[in-house]
Amino acid sequence: MTISWTVEPDSSRAKARLNIRAQQAQNETLKCGVPGCEAGRRGISSFCKTHQHFHQDRGHPVLRMPIGDERRWMLAEGERMLDWLREKHGAASVDSWIKAASRRITASRSLVIPPRKIDKRMTQRTRAEIVLAWFLHKRRGDPLEVIKLYLAVELYTRRKDRVFGPRVRNGFTNRVVGQLVARWAKVEQEREVYQVKVEKLPSWANQEFRRHEELVKVRDAYKPQTSVYKMLGKMIREILSKEMLLSSVKEYYDHLFIIGEV
Repeated sequence: MTISWTVEPDSSRAKARLNIRAQQAQNETLKCGVPGCEAGRRGISSFCKTHQHFHQDRGHPVLRMPIGDERRWMLAEGERMLDWLREKHGAASVDSWIKAASRRITASRSLVIPPRKIDKRMTQRTRAEIVLAWFLHKRRGDPLEVIKLYLAVELYTRRKDRVFGPRVRNGFTNRVVGQLVARWAKVEQEREVYQVKVEKLPSWANQEFRRHEELVKVRDAYKPQTSVYKMLGKMIREILSKEMLLSSVKEYYDHLFIIGEV
């Protein structure tokens, strides 16, 4: 006699799935959380399909990474903010905060490994530390530039976004900072690809051309996942929050609000 077993689904998981489906059905009756968008929400997200895609890809449903003149304006505004903080709190105090934070932005030199050794099973933090190690050790980057960049992007995000909550703003800031630091790091990868070459044959041959493949090495830029960018920015944010620098950004933003510049 053959004994067969019937595996019953876990009741707690089944109940959780039903709750998620109920939340999804109720949430999709609402409009997108972006002002002016009349589309319905997707799943359990606060946004529609399009704005949810932007949120996952850019870190924000409507904002884009600053480029060109807008990025230069953002960095100049960050320097202006530091000058204002030095006048209010004293140059010695502000500079000591920055130096203390720059000492915390570290990564082991042993993490300067080639991208071909970066395994997908590594955690996001480990992969972010590898990018940071390339910037600090391979490119001789200055941690002070990373700090100034984060403060400038934090202020830029606050000025551009007064609709969504801090969770959305923080995610966008982390995404932008992580991507820019990764560009500064210029992490290179070397890949082996097959290249097709066409060789012209002499007139007496049976065919005019002959195609053959050869294995060549190609060096290009390593592009980590979006989650790695966000993790890299999150690591820097954790450091700056301990040194009271992020609260200083809010202080300067409130000052701009009072004088009517935001």
